[in-house]
Amino acid sequence: MRWNPDEIRERIFAHYLALCKEAGWKEYAWARVKQLDEQPMFRGIKQYVLEQMNATSSKSGRKSKTNN
Repeated sequence: MRWNPDEIRERIFAHYLALCKEAGWKEYAWARVKQLDEQPMFRGIKQYVLEQMNATSSKSGRKSKTNN
């Protein structure tokens, strides 16, 4: 099995997005997303999670409160 950075990046983004959607994990996951965003391999994860959370919440008629 080869190490594929793009696949790892996609899986990490999806994993933390799923955690951010869970009430019990949201605070931890958001703090971790902000840490990961500082690393070159995961740069952009914060923006990705925000966009996905806002897209999900706008479909249900409410805005996400995750904003820092």
